[in-house]
Amino acid sequence: IFRTPVSMDSEDGRFHVDITMEPDFSLPAVNNESFNRIYCDNRASLCVTSASDTVVSRQFDKMSFAEYIDSIFNRLSCRGFEKDAVKLEAEISVPHSDEECYVTIIVNRDGTVEMKRYEVEEVPEEIAGA
Repeated sequence: IFRTPVSMDSEDGRFHVDITMEPDFSLPAVNNESFNRIYCDNRASLCVTSASDTVVSRQFDKMSFAEYIDSIFNRLSCRGFEKDAVKLEAEISVPHSDEECYVTIIVNRDGTVEMKRYEVEEVPEEIAGA
């Protein structure tokens, strides 16, 4: 379990982004027999607040990314703001393999979500943090 609080400035003022990742034991564990390891999926809670209210409160889990890759939801990171939306990045992968992808997530102020998948070799520099 980990928590990554971040405060950032956007066009609409200062926002606080709080992402909490924790194991999702409601899902079956993934067994990798080649490495004799068992992996657990994760779920993330996202809360974006301004000085006066909660802008976005949302949960992400494996099913949030099922159309992109059937694997382990590893990480959710805040990459900043885009107009009045929060820009996030999710990392999804098959443990101990080359099968992984990144999903850019834009969460708008009204709660709507836009997602776009990138293969590892296609990840734009602003997403990869390079």
